[in-house]
Amino acid sequence: MPLKQRTNRLEGRGVVLDMSDTHFVLAYGGEGVLLKIFQDILKVGAIVGLLCFALVPVDAFAEDIGLLATQCENGDGTSCLQLGIAWQERGTDAYRNAQQARDSYSRSCDLGIAQGCHLFGGFLQLGVGGEKDFAQARAVRAKACDGEFLEACASLGWYLEEGVGGGADWKRALELYEQACHGSYAQACTSAARLLEKGGGEKRTSKKVLSFYRLGCEGNHRNACRFLGIILHDSGVGAYVQVAARESLEKACRLDDGPGCLLLGHMWKQGKGGEKDAAKARVSYGKACLLKSGAGCRYLGLACGAGLGGEKDHVKARDALGAACELKDGAGCRFLGLSWAGGLGGEKDLAKAIDIYGAACHLEDGVGCRSLGEMLADGEGEEDQEKALEVLGQACRLGDGRGCGRLAYSWSRGEGVEKSEARARELLGRACELKWGTGCAALAYRWERGIGGPKD
Repeated sequence: MPLKQRTNRLEGRGVVLDMSDTHFVLAYGGEGVLLKIFQDILKVGAIVGLLCFALVPVDAFAEDIGLLATQCENGDGTSCLQLGIAWQERGTDAYRNAQQARDSYSRSCDLGIAQGCHLFGGFLQLGVGGEKDFAQARAVRAKACDGEFLEACASLGWYLEEGVGGGADWKRALELYEQACHGSYAQACTSAARLLEKGGGEKRTSKKVLSFYRLGCEGNHRNACRFLGIILHDSGVGAYVQVAARESLEKACRLDDGPGCLLLGHMWKQGKGGEKDAAKARVSYGKACLLKSGAGCRYLGLACGAGLGGEKDHVKARDALGAACELKDGAGCRFLGLSWAGGLGGEKDLAKAIDIYGAACHLEDGVGCRSLGEMLADGEGEEDQEKALEVLGQACRLGDGRGCGRLAYSWSRGEGVEKSEARARELLGRACELKWGTGCAALAYRWERGIGGPKD
């Protein structure tokens, strides 16, 4: 069987094992209850090697466990591998099954089955069915790579890149990523490009970096398509480059990459890389939102509220902003708070608005902190001068110039604090540095009249 097929798919005894996804999902019993054991620990496109797969439960396979166990004991490594798969599929005692699967993968590895070594390494890394052992995980992944199992080579690259289970070796990591990439394992192409940017001395626009991202995108790795689109978009070199950027982001979005859909929406909205189409921008934002992009939900909400690319609909806008806030998008929470404060898309509820602005502030959205502070200082829904000072201070620290200005106003008037024109002047200086024009004008006025400091 060709290497690419062997590394991505295992068929036998009524089971199809698909290694192409990015979640390690186990199906238990006839009801097909899903249990996520492994985590997707990809770091900005880095392949960590906890490669994922889905099991298709087949009753006939579960009934064959006894035969598989006998064949495994008799030294049949493939039977040991399939026995491990069967234990993951069977019964309700997940921990016991994990132990049995781990032991079966270990045995298959000892018998020279590269895929068994790779899966055993994942169990060792996460401590599934036994203790964690990063050093041994690294060793068995190396053995799997020696057996030409491409995912294991990419995984071993991550161990060497991060220094997990032993010393770091970026040069060797890059070699392994390149090996897996040229063997048609697309995620490794993305990892190679990222490592070249991080430690290979290559600029992100270099031909070598771009070539790896292109290979990854051609292999349908959505992160590669997104990163390629971003680099091309940011390069700003010629209209044809922007066309290529849009094409890359369109593919990322087709591959269900939420951030890619979001960026594609921006390109449609701005007319970069092709025609301007607000309706398509709104559709792209909608898909990004469905793919759990908080910013995508926020832009969808803003588009609905403004009537961009379709009818103005404040109800849908509030729903989308609510989704954004649930996805921990600080700006989304802030706009949701604004909708409750203004009664857009539903009832007006100042107390609710305060709570939501609080959520935005907790997510370090400076404007959200300022909006909360202004409501508390002005007694809208609730008055709490001490809390207002606290959150306005946070808004200022987060770089919101108007927040600095509103805090200066409180110090100038002595609201919740002892009056101090000197402190107010200092805060207006910060507001001006943050390019809040009104703050600059107020600061100039104080210098002109010597308020809070010398006259100049």
